[in-house]
Amino acid sequence: MSKLKIKFYIVIALFFVSVILLIIKVSLPGKETSPYTNINTKKYSDTSEAKKLFSGDIDSILNSYGIRGDWIKTNPSSINFPLFYKEVQISADISANEIVSELSDFITYQGFSSSAVEEFKSGNIDLIVNLNDKKSPLAGISLTYNNNLKRVAPEICIVFTGFDKYILQDCQTVLSSDEKFSVILPDNMERSDIQAAIIDSRRDYILMFTVGDEDDLNADFRRKDRDWRTKFYSICSDYEREKPVLIKTIGNDKEFTNELLSEFKKCKDFVFSDSSLTVFESKESGKEKVEAFFSKILTEFASGKMKFYFLIEFNFNEMQYYLDRVSSFEKRGFHFRTFTEMLRKNKN
Repeated sequence: MSKLKIKFYIVIALFFVSVILLIIKVSLPGKETSPYTNINTKKYSDTSEAKKLFSGDIDSILNSYGIRGDWIKTNPSSINFPLFYKEVQISADISANEIVSELSDFITYQGFSSSAVEEFKSGNIDLIVNLNDKKSPLAGISLTYNNNLKRVAPEICIVFTGFDKYILQDCQTVLSSDEKFSVILPDNMERSDIQAAIIDSRRDYILMFTVGDEDDLNADFRRKDRDWRTKFYSICSDYEREKPVLIKTIGNDKEFTNELLSEFKKCKDFVFSDSSLTVFESKESGKEKVEAFFSKILTEFASGKMKFYFLIEFNFNEMQYYLDRVSSFEKRGFHFRTFTEMLRKNKN
């Protein structure tokens, strides 16, 4: 047998194996609890309620991936599909398999079953919803890639501060997250353990220093302090040139602030005033504070804003809730980047 024929048979075999594995995966019973979505997850009481709510709930799951309403065409019920048949177009950056996995979990949660077939070359998937006997189709969903479509999503940079208030173990837990964000490196020698944890984690960090009036002893820099140049040269030599420096004015000496900014630009590639970041503050606390933050992003994004730079302080519990919630925004296509990534991207 020629090598060409052998390769052909291997490709055919791999195709059938991939289809079988996908069918097995989608046909297996799903989770008893529905994955996180923004829809009402109560079970339908009967078929009439399913007919009323099912299509809209499916659309809500699709929308949570950044799929626009005009990308979804819902055909009326027919003999083959008594509830509906949806033709859904998706952009190239969306995983059809991930959508099918979530849809099948929700379908199983509602007491139905599902099966799917993926086209080997295109990656398009047809999903069939059945009664539990798997012989009576109720609905069909076709996911088709369209290279002309593109999700519109913002770029978001979040710089977290206040890590010097964490205990070391909590700090290390947050730093080990796979999510993208930057942190302010505490300028507090009493928390050298936190400084070391941030540096050792290779997490993107920023140097932030305050500029105060002459009598403000809490400021990192003030004109009256004759040793301010010594501290300045120490910072320039202790940290890499590419580490961003953020200067925060807490007094009225703006002239000295500008002088300091000019000096830092001689030894650092990225030097900014704190006005470059939006300081997020809220009267809320806990989960409500985090939700208020996400609501701000959604509101401003709806108004057309596409780039966000935030400076935020969350306590450990708020941070944990943030890390749990942020994935739902990434699923929609929102791009979370570190401060340094944003700077380099804009520079190029």
